Amino acid sequence: MKSSRNPRTPLSITTIHTAALELIEKNGLEALSMRSLAAALGVDPMAMYHHIPSKAALIVGLYNTVLAELIPDAISTESWRDGLKTLARQYRNLALRHPKLFPSLIASNENTSNAYRAFERLYGLMLKTGLSAEKVVHASEAFFAFVTGFALIEISNASATPDEPRLESFAQMDQRDYPNIAQLMPVMSDDPQDRFEFGLELFINGLEQMLSAGSRA
Repeated sequence: MKSSRNPRTPLSITTIHTAALELIEKNGLEALSMRSLAAALGVDPMAMYHHIPSKAALIVGLYNTVLAELIPDAISTESWRDGLKTLARQYRNLALRHPKLFPSLIASNENTSNAYRAFERLYGLMLKTGLSAEKVVHASEAFFAFVTGFALIEISNASATPDEPRLESFAQMDQRDYPNIAQLMPVMSDDPQDRFEFGLELFINGLEQMLSAGSRA
């Protein structure tokens, strides 16, 4: 089997993680094994154990690697509004770049260093709002839930195939039983980007209204 790796490139954590991510997005996380990864790298499987002790450790390392995409190169001076929008978009883009790893990342209980850094960034932005500590935690959880849920649904919709079994089509049902859906169906957008930005704007506006109400009180 011809190796996809430049033979002059030394084996390292970086080259292993890069090859593993490529294999996962090509074949799925379940198909990844130390043997298949070694074949893709053109090395003996035992050679990888000098860098990674097990497949479980490899997966945790991949989580940490992709989460690095949420870590800024420098301390941001942007407002909490702009910062939250930037972080939300980066988080969604991470999910779209790694759609076959992302669900496992979300389901995992592993707390990697970059996961802590990402939450440190999120909490820092939320603290800029001036909310109480309790509300900062609640708002952060709501932010995480919105972006995560949206990304998971988007990934699921993108991976669906035309011949995949589905629920009954709305067009085949008696639409008089669902007048609200029938009324809105013509204007429902198929563009997930538009829906994401609308939801993000709702979230930011909701925080601003909460802050405004608190200042008036």
